[in-house]
Amino acid sequence: MNNKITQKDNLWNKGKIISRKPPLSSDQVQIIRMVLSQRGNILDMAMFSLTIDSSLRGSDLVALNVSDVMMPDNQQGHSKDSQFH
Repeated sequence: MNNKITQKDNLWNKGKIISRKPPLSSDQVQIIRMVLSQRGNILDMAMFSLTIDSSLRGSDLVALNVSDVMMPDNQQGHSKDSQFH
């Protein structure tokens, strides 16, 4: 299988400057949070907030497993007790 790109192939980014997008401003973040809150989609709101607050990229966030962010069993009980008492 030959994966070489020939000259006749059109590249979507040919002649374009490709770089990182600028970060969202605080106003943009607040507007997005307000819209998500109004829609009542708790999962989208949680994913957006976690992405912004942790500075993770969206692709990194969705690749996480619960075990990646879960506290060890010996600390979990202590944090529950101290949080609610």
